[in-house]
Amino acid sequence: WFEPLMRNGKLVGAAISQSGSSVFAMPVSLLKRFVDEIKRDVYRPFAELGISYSSLLSPAQRRYAKADDSEEGVWVQEVKETSAFVKDLQPSDILLQVNDIPVSARGSFEHPLWGRISLVGALTDIYAGDKVTLKYMRDGAVKTVTRAIGAYQPELERVPSVIDSNPRYLIFGGLVIQELTEGLLQSWGANWRKRAPLPYLYEDAFHSWPENGGATKVLVLQRVLPLDYNKGYHSMEDSFITEVNGKKIHSFFDLKEALDNPEPGREQFARFRLDPGNDEIILSYKDINKIHAQLRARYGIPTTAAFWKKESP
Repeated sequence: WFEPLMRNGKLVGAAISQSGSSVFAMPVSLLKRFVDEIKRDVYRPFAELGISYSSLLSPAQRRYAKADDSEEGVWVQEVKETSAFVKDLQPSDILLQVNDIPVSARGSFEHPLWGRISLVGALTDIYAGDKVTLKYMRDGAVKTVTRAIGAYQPELERVPSVIDSNPRYLIFGGLVIQELTEGLLQSWGANWRKRAPLPYLYEDAFHSWPENGGATKVLVLQRVLPLDYNKGYHSMEDSFITEVNGKKIHSFFDLKEALDNPEPGREQFARFRLDPGNDEIILSYKDINKIHAQLRARYGIPTTAAFWKKESP
């Protein structure tokens, strides 16, 4: 959805989504930024603080943090390992100011044109590589730190945001395994925060930040395409793939490597361990390429789909 918003004959923004009676809009200054970047030889990415924070409205919490009653500053919950400030800030610090912008206890600031908006809006005028100064409080002492801020890199998130790439998935014996992304979550529609499976929402809310430099991802058993071959496993959809053939799974690279190396035996089997529940799926490698041909024929799946393939010896 992209609908121009006009005032006095001038473009002031664009509506991009709606929730109930609220419409979310992109301001014209941000649109202008995109247009200006198109004209440049090198694109300047958006910046990211890499700091998770919550409101600091509780009087008891403010006393605990040795803060005054001014209702300024937010409670720092976590600092990403990719943040420029990872060696400076720590949980339970109070973030008071970003550059010259004072932060309220609700995590907002007064914009000269838009009124009171979220602190995230302060980053729209900052480019990756710019120097950013933070003022914060720790144990009642006010400190400042200046760093060159890093770029927002959604592909490094453990649960990546929507980016311009096709979803990563793999089909083995009717098991459709996909990387958990916000794009997948949004496939449940406008109210995906209420309709998506609870385990997905939990991972997105509490474990979405980068781990191990962004290498750790969440792989989910998104669908089981029914065949007699995978009978008994159809109720295990929406589980997380944690281990395959005895190997811990943290990425598609791990998954492919594990499937390429089954345990030895007269008949080889693929063993998938799932979470929650610690359930197991065991499927045979025997005639797996024929099984995949049956799936393509039954469900009209194109030959270009990402089926795991048993290589000829």
